[in-house]
Amino acid sequence: MTKNRDRKQLVRERMTKTGESYATARRQLEGAPGDERIPPKGWTLRGPTPQDYELSVERSAGPDGHEQPCARVRSRAGATPEETSLEQSFLADDYRGARVRLRGSLRTEGLAGGAGLFITCHEDTKLLLFFEASVREHDAWARREIVIDIDEQATLVFFGMRVTGAGAAWLADVTFERVGKDVPVSASRDLPASPVNLDFAMR
Repeated sequence: MTKNRDRKQLVRERMTKTGESYATARRQLEGAPGDERIPPKGWTLRGPTPQDYELSVERSAGPDGHEQPCARVRSRAGATPEETSLEQSFLADDYRGARVRLRGSLRTEGLAGGAGLFITCHEDTKLLLFFEASVREHDAWARREIVIDIDEQATLVFFGMRVTGAGAAWLADVTFERVGKDVPVSASRDLPASPVNLDFAMR
């Protein structure tokens, strides 16, 4: 009985530090099977404070309710995390001028700032384009997608999940594909040639 009480106390202490649910905190403390601590091939954590987060793959109930591998980004106990990105990148050569769609399912748990899919295009070190589709305070799985045209000048494409604040976020069912021009882009890139309405006129 004492051991069981002590275990519950440890679980609740971890919940306080990480914001995890009781079941998740207990699974982490017990080292449940299927929780892989080795980062998944091709993916990495980057951003302002990646050292304050941990990346792993766990087998859990996915968006369709069936068990599947899901990437999890979680703030470290005792850390003061700001933001990180679970991301990968590739050369843009084969996608210049193409319209592409990034899809993925996200879930959060006790996440202070939220999470979102993102995709960016770069010309060497110059940022050409950034789009994000966010999820905030959403404990159930949520499907998000981004459709963009890859710039003709692009040399690199980055995509993945951005995570802000303490807590945990999961990513699953990621797809990246070419789509036809009949599929609308996520947002217009048409910009005015100069600043407008600086006096806030109602017209």
